[in-house]
Amino acid sequence: ISVFAILSTFLGFINLSETIGSDAKSRNWMKNIDDNTYISQISIPGSHDSGALYSIADLAGKCQDLSISKQLEIGTRFLDIRLTYTGRDFRIVHSFVDQKVNFDVELNNCINFLKANPSETIVMSIKKDAEGASDFATSLETLLNKYSNYLYTARNIPQLKDVRGKIIIFSRYDGNTIGLNASHNWIDASEEALENTFEIVNNDEIYHIQDFYKFKNVETKWEEVKKCLSYSSANTNNKILTVNFLSGYLLEAFPPSYSVPTAKYVNNQFISHKDSFSKSGIVLFDFVNEEMTKIVYSKNF
Repeated sequence: ISVFAILSTFLGFINLSETIGSDAKSRNWMKNIDDNTYISQISIPGSHDSGALYSIADLAGKCQDLSISKQLEIGTRFLDIRLTYTGRDFRIVHSFVDQKVNFDVELNNCINFLKANPSETIVMSIKKDAEGASDFATSLETLLNKYSNYLYTARNIPQLKDVRGKIIIFSRYDGNTIGLNASHNWIDASEEALENTFEIVNNDEIYHIQDFYKFKNVETKWEEVKKCLSYSSANTNNKILTVNFLSGYLLEAFPPSYSVPTAKYVNNQFISHKDSFSKSGIVLFDFVNEEMTKIVYSKNF
């Protein structure tokens, strides 16, 4: 107990998202991208477990320092939303850790951001992250239908002209009937399994995904990130969408679910290698900050 108390006191002061301010360019960087550009051709900064601001004694669960609204202001355009259904409402969670906010609150925050910045679009991945009441998919889509004017729910990768001012639903939950379908064949990471860079095929479209998040050393993780960045730089097919997770945790670290050691190493490597790739696809960070979002979205210009 004493060890956890000391660690909680120390780690509670860690804040990896040191860049708190945002400029106008970060709030509407998409306005200078041609309307006919496919989302798959855009370098898009994102956040892993976007709503995970709370943890148990700062030791398990936390992945971000900035609120979702602040993430959008600094340029983040891919949100990784994890939910549980209580039977009454949808709560944002990270596994068993409740994040103290209802999904519809954050959904409205996103819509308000888009109303203020109509040139932008947000890709929103939605995943069931904890067991709850039944009928997750049906109940979720009933809720989303209330916001249909602000959502892109078609099954194909859109052009920017079709989604400005809208949220693109990226569906990672089973039984989905709307949005880009990423629920099938998503490989859950196994220890040191480099095949966790994989592809989901939807008719003639492909999602190329690097989600290698269980590993014994951070160098192995960084190698997978680099491979995906190289793949994105070389890709000219607008029917291939790349999604590159920089997040993960060291299996032999203490505690094993704590994301900070990985984020410190991988994020710094990304910054150091910012000139080694020409395009990034979608890149998801733990503890996203404006320095990292600018590196990504600047690849579009």
